[in-house]
Amino acid sequence: MALSGMRGLFVFISDVRNCQNKEQERLRVDKELDNIRTRFKNENVGYIATSCLLNENHDFLRLVINSVRNDIIGCNEAFQCLAMTMVGNIGWREFLSITAPDVQKLLISSSCRPLVRKKVALCLLPLFRKNPDVVNVEGWSDRMTQLLDECDLGVLTSVTSLLVALVSNNYDAYWSCVLKCFKILERLARNNDVPPEYTDYGIPSPWLQVCVKIALLLFHDFSKKVKTMRALQYFPTIEDPNTRKSLFEVCLLA
Repeated sequence: MALSGMRGLFVFISDVRNCQNKEQERLRVDKELDNIRTRFKNENVGYIATSCLLNENHDFLRLVINSVRNDIIGCNEAFQCLAMTMVGNIGWREFLSITAPDVQKLLISSSCRPLVRKKVALCLLPLFRKNPDVVNVEGWSDRMTQLLDECDLGVLTSVTSLLVALVSNNYDAYWSCVLKCFKILERLARNNDVPPEYTDYGIPSPWLQVCVKIALLLFHDFSKKVKTMRALQYFPTIEDPNTRKSLFEVCLLA
């Protein structure tokens, strides 16, 4: 799909360069815009209809696997989001075994914009809940730790929801994420880099706070560590950030 799109772009540029006057250029550009609108409308309607009207047992899904995968690995962000929404909604096992690896790669891709990465996390969440053996999360502890450093709160909320599902399945593999969860809560408590659209009645990103706290509560024997940290309230506030960080790490290992 990406190569086809590039060929179409080259043809369009060539046609524009060959135009004899401004009027021909305008007509050629208008024609291309109509083609784009028509294609997007058809693609949009197709994905919505497939997501709403078909279930995982419908034979039609076998016919569109390659088309959906091409959209997922393609360069059109709108089609990527539509494809991942459909995959997450249907959750067909045979479909997942083919598309899940591509979806997972997008989550850690540095070239993906926040909108796409948010959709990726939201797509993986129902997939993992329904078929945890199909979504390969081996060695994902380090990746999740890195993803929790995300600045975009939309992506971070989606990633944290995914973390809740992962921790529910195997909390021992994700202990490295605990400190990052505390840093997220600290960021929200200090209201650092929280856009107005993520503030509800003066509370910075309340749903993200809920997700982080649920994730923390899912860790085994976490209550013991909470008691250890509560003991710090009886000591003077530590101003040095390095000392405070070291103390947090000691508490988490207690």
